Amino acid sequence: MDDRTLFLKEITEAFGPPGLEDAVAAILRRRTEGFCQIGRDNIGSFIATKKGTSAEPKVMVAGHMDEVAFMVTDVEPSGFLRMRPLGGWWPHVLLGQRIRLRTRKGEFLGIVGSKPPHDLKPDERKNVLEFNDLFVDMGVGQGFDVVEATGVRRGDFAVPHGPFETLANPNQHVVKAWDNRIGCALAVDLLSELRKADHPNTVYGVATVQEEIGLRGAATCAEQVMPDIAFAVDVGIARDTPGYKGGDKCQERLGGGASVLLLEGHVVSHPRLVRFVLDVAEEEKIPHHTTSLEGGGTDAARFQITGRGIPSMAICVPSRYIHSHSSLLDRRDYEAALKLLVAVVRRLDAKTVARIRG
Repeated sequence: MDDRTLFLKEITEAFGPPGLEDAVAAILRRRTEGFCQIGRDNIGSFIATKKGTSAEPKVMVAGHMDEVAFMVTDVEPSGFLRMRPLGGWWPHVLLGQRIRLRTRKGEFLGIVGSKPPHDLKPDERKNVLEFNDLFVDMGVGQGFDVVEATGVRRGDFAVPHGPFETLANPNQHVVKAWDNRIGCALAVDLLSELRKADHPNTVYGVATVQEEIGLRGAATCAEQVMPDIAFAVDVGIARDTPGYKGGDKCQERLGGGASVLLLEGHVVSHPRLVRFVLDVAEEEKIPHHTTSLEGGGTDAARFQITGRGIPSMAICVPSRYIHSHSSLLDRRDYEAALKLLVAVVRRLDAKTVARIRG
């Protein structure tokens, strides 16, 4: 593996549920501390600052460190566990999957289970599973005290077990946490790429905490940095699988380049900033497309309403099967998003930012 692939492997496999993102932050620190000023906000968001030829404008590019995960809410006398979801999980994608549980005694594997289909009545098979129907088996068995062996207790965190792997298509990698370690990687690799060229601003490469449970780090780090322009960098939705109209002919596909997010939920991306980004992409001939999200969203929604308001939008990498154990993206789309961010930031001087802000 080359250096960047090794970095992507390390950061995606790291243990980082909402509220416990320190392992991810440590990786980002190692990636940037030789050429950036490093800091954290009071709830743990990572902030790396790289000064260009001018102190202003301030441009913030931010991914989020946390991944969809779980917290142990009950340890039954038998040793089976009950969990609460941290972030948006559809229970059906969890059946039979493995998780990594961290306790005071270390990390342990567990299996998400439920009643097997053989013992379900016909009407039960048609029901949508509820999270309360699921449990975690860490090796419960006769003569083995799993609680004593593992030290598990209420409040312990767990994440999916999904190691970094490459598919038959060498451009495509599958792992548990592209959402949103790919955004964190983009934020710090942007800073590294800017070492090779002047930029007329100060850039803040940020990795926020607790995005999956309410954009919390987005609020605190934006208040601390108070940028003139803010970009969220996150995963987008690839709509090139069966069930979507258009199939592999649609725009939002693996290999389709960077996703420029126009609308997320009820949040409209800043129109003049979007137009500027699209103009740069077309001028530089960078593969890209526009997209929108009907549900969910990115940290840009919180950046936009910080202080007196910050022109904000999201640049994404299309991904399949997010919020599962096996998310998939195309490395070429990451490279396109990185190239676009570099080109955009290098053009964001004071005059351009003033024009965008209106």
